[in-house]
Parts: sequence; C-alpha cells; structure tokens
Amino acid sequence: MGCETVCSENPNPAKVLFLLLFIVMIGGLVLFSLAHATERHGDVAIQICNTPPERLLHNPMTGRSAGICKLDNDKFGVQIFSKDGELITAFPNKGKNIDAVIRYLLRKGYQ
Repeated sequence: MGCETVCSENPNPAKVLFLLLFIVMIGGLVLFSLAHATERHGDVAIQICNTPPERLLHNPMTGRSAGICKLDNDKFGVQIFSKDGELITAFPNKGKNIDAVIRYLLRKGYQ
C-alpha cells in the first residue's frame, strides 16, 4: 500500500466526530473552570490564571497539582490542576508570603 492509497482514503466520520466532540468538551471544561473562578473570586482569578506559578506541589491522594503564583500586589494565588494538567480553579490565598501558602497547601495534602 503506497502513500497515494493511504493519503487518498477518506477519514472515518465517527473518528472525526469523536475528535471534534472531545475538543469541544475540553474547551467547555476550561471555560467552566475559568467562569467558576471568576464568579467566585472576580478579576483576580483571571490574573492568577495568567500568571506562571513560582512553585508546584502535588497531592498524591487526588492526583491534582497546585501552582503558587505571586501577584502584582504582593499577594499570592493558587492554581489547581487535574491529573491531566487541566486548570480546575484559581483563587487568591491570604498567606502573607510563599511559605504561608505552602503551609496551607501542605495542610490540604499537597507535597
């Protein structure tokens, strides 16, 4: 079977439909997570989502990861990611420094 045969075959419509539905579902989950974070925490949640984390911790019980980011106003935010690395939520933390935020996450089971 040459390249001409493989390249000229039509894609399986079921596979294409499944792939499109999967992409839409992932996009919906990301939008839902951001909407939840924004509804609960306002514009600061968007700032947290757009700030790269300075530190990452992992929760072996849930498989989730938490990113800690420093905001412009010398406060800190927490990003929670699923096992697959998808953002679940983002929220501000009341910790005065990164060590206080780490202690908070350690109490929640992160390592």
